[in-house]
Amino acid sequence: DMLRDRWLRSEASVIYKDDCARLELVYQRDETALLSNNGKANESISVRISLATLAPSDDDFVNVR
Repeated sequence: DMLRDRWLRSEASVIYKDDCARLELVYQRDETALLSNNGKANESISVRISLATLAPSDDDFVNVR
């Protein structure tokens, strides 16, 4: 939210990567519902698994957030 100078969405990840797989544990918090009346923030934890043999990735942690 640029008008109020605050973050409404945030994400933190822990990533493990080797030659065969990539595993991410992701925590996300979305506060856009707080703008409405009686809104609550949404929080989630997810796991992302990518197997190199099924889907090749050109990502070498260049775009780390």
